[in-house]
Amino acid sequence: MGKIEKMRAKLNRTPTPTDITYRWLFSLLEHYGFTIESGGKHRHIVHDELDIIFPIPIHEKCVNPLYIKSIREKLNKYWPIEEDI
Repeated sequence: MGKIEKMRAKLNRTPTPTDITYRWLFSLLEHYGFTIESGGKHRHIVHDELDIIFPIPIHEKCVNPLYIKSIREKLNKYWPIEEDI
């Protein structure tokens, strides 16, 4: 299992992880073509081709699980995880 697959597995855990840092999340999303734009106390994670924008507030070290769930849903919709057969 490669690095990105391990990161996706962690993102898809139940219950939603509470230890995901912004740097970790941004590195995963950049792999899928997202860019990070600054917007004051928020970072806007943008995918221009799919017209997806996630405004993520930067207040603490880790990302709030509510934002993780939203990001997880979009990643699983556009880039489904292939199951081993």
